[in-house]
Amino acid sequence: VPESEEKGVPVKRLATFPVAGKVALDGKPLSGVVVSFFSYNAKTEKYTRVCDGRSDEMGRFTVTTYAKFDGAPVGEYVATVARPAAGIGGEAVPPGDAVPAKYATPAASPLKATIKEGPNAVEFDLK
Repeated sequence: VPESEEKGVPVKRLATFPVAGKVALDGKPLSGVVVSFFSYNAKTEKYTRVCDGRSDEMGRFTVTTYAKFDGAPVGEYVATVARPAAGIGGEAVPPGDAVPAKYATPAASPLKATIKEGPNAVEFDLK
């Protein structure tokens, strides 16, 4: 949910396009991680989370902006990858490889994604 919507301010919903991806660490699929896309505002010098998705056992994920798996608006994004601190919806957090800290914050992450009209596929192989 976009930040301003949480504060009770209506948000103009942008058109979204399907985004499916894969995330791996040194070529090995990362399961149970959250992949988030952030936009950057050069005027305010702030990052805003736009959408995210959780990877399955094969490292595959689909992103959600407004409704489950609806995709992302067109744009340039910085992506982050992090293991959730606690289970989502009461789920247990799956064990797995530690994700290097530089991928957890948009200011440090080297991961980029460009979303265009139509279906999008993104792949991230962390090192």
